[in-house]
Amino acid sequence: ALRRCAFDGVEFAAPDDPVALLRYQTLTDDDFRAFRDEFLLNGADGSGYQEYGRPNATKAAGATTATVPGSVRRVLLNNATALVELAFDAVWHESYGAPATAWLNFTASGSTLDVVCVCLNKTSTRWSDAAYLSFPAGNNVTLDQMGVQWLDASDTVDGASKQIRGIGRGLRVATAAGDVVAVDAPDSPLVTFHAADADPLPFPMPLDALDATSASFPLWSNGYWNTNYPSFLPSDALHADWAW
Repeated sequence: ALRRCAFDGVEFAAPDDPVALLRYQTLTDDDFRAFRDEFLLNGADGSGYQEYGRPNATKAAGATTATVPGSVRRVLLNNATALVELAFDAVWHESYGAPATAWLNFTASGSTLDVVCVCLNKTSTRWSDAAYLSFPAGNNVTLDQMGVQWLDASDTVDGASKQIRGIGRGLRVATAAGDVVAVDAPDSPLVTFHAADADPLPFPMPLDALDATSASFPLWSNGYWNTNYPSFLPSDALHADWAW
């Protein structure tokens, strides 16, 4: 993460408000149980439970639960641009789905800080996994709801997801000083909110409260869910042969 950054008198990051924290995450089936128990008919092992998570993603089968940041390998500076190369430990790259390396490109211009993240050599894996780029937010956040309208992040109907939201352009964060910080994420259709000292998760939990201290944007999609329907629909014998 960028923990200190100022350009032309504008402070973009501080030790207590780091920006662009890159983390890789992999989960086991047990991590999905609380979510499934709340949302599925007949509980965690009820109707359609195989869709949420990956088949046999248990610790006994080799899966694990971890959220790990990349380690800084080198930093290149040129005027208003900083290039930061990150690497992930071999175990996360070789045995799970972490990229071998990632580059963060920070470019400051006036009151704007552009951040580009490029992940390289991601491992193909059957485990549930994702990567997130995280930014400080707060509990005075509005979001571009699917490109249709701007809404307060806490404005949801009862029973709807508070932690994970679909977004169009991004977020607007009101600061204590009265400023409004725009966090645009043109390449991510989702944002997940969480406490600053907590890891981002792909679940709409808890249902009764929203902590938007931090906002994390997924870097790739559909890494958590089982899309292999024929593998657990034996009644569909006609199409079972194309299960992958």
